[in-house]
Amino acid sequence: MKNIITKVDELIIPMIEQWDVPLLSQIFCEEDDQIIRSIPIYLDMEDIVGWHFDNKEMFWVKSAYKVQRACEVRRQRRNI
Repeated sequence: MKNIITKVDELIIPMIEQWDVPLLSQIFCEEDDQIIRSIPIYLDMEDIVGWHFDNKEMFWVKSAYKVQRACEVRRQRRNI
């Protein structure tokens, strides 16, 4: 089964502002599940890409740099 979760907010139950624990346990290994559950939830924060892979679905420092630069450009445009 392919994972269709693309954003963090899809792992949160917004009405109660808590992690969707059954979904986390389905998707992640136990250790990662516990780490994610320990992260505080801030529903008023913008959901952004923290890392990204290239068009061959490989993660490289270069691809992370491109995502970081794109985020900076978006922030600058919002502040203008």
